[in-house]
Amino acid sequence: MKWIDLKRSKIKVYGKPVKMLMKGLTAPEEHTHFLHGLLTNDIKSLKPYTFNYNLWLKQNGQPIADFFVYKIKDYYILDTEEPADFVINEFNRLKLSLKVYFEDLTPNYKHVFIYGEGAEEFVKEKFGVELSDYEIKELKEELTLRKIL
Repeated sequence: MKWIDLKRSKIKVYGKPVKMLMKGLTAPEEHTHFLHGLLTNDIKSLKPYTFNYNLWLKQNGQPIADFFVYKIKDYYILDTEEPADFVINEFNRLKLSLKVYFEDLTPNYKHVFIYGEGAEEFVKEKFGVELSDYEIKELKEELTLRKIL
């Protein structure tokens, strides 16, 4: 078994549910609508404790950044190599009047990739969980585990 400590930014994206869908809103939460319109993959269909891979593109189709987007309960965590302050500043500029909020979780999270023979047994023994393919679990609101293969 081996592990790698990855230097990635974590950004929490959240908001409040809207009481009534306004014209042009495609999701019951403004933060879901915002991410769905900005990123390349389907954000609206993400169920809690699932994730997908997305690109953030310029108008000409050139990538600005890539993200893993995790849906945790009623908020999202963006996982990217870009600096969190850059992403948050740009997203704040783009959100216009939407009530969408961003929080830099990078100082509170560490991203460790565990792989190789014995990795699944290690996670099961140390954390007491088994993961299905492409599943994530949150433990004590401090630790999020995902299995990608």
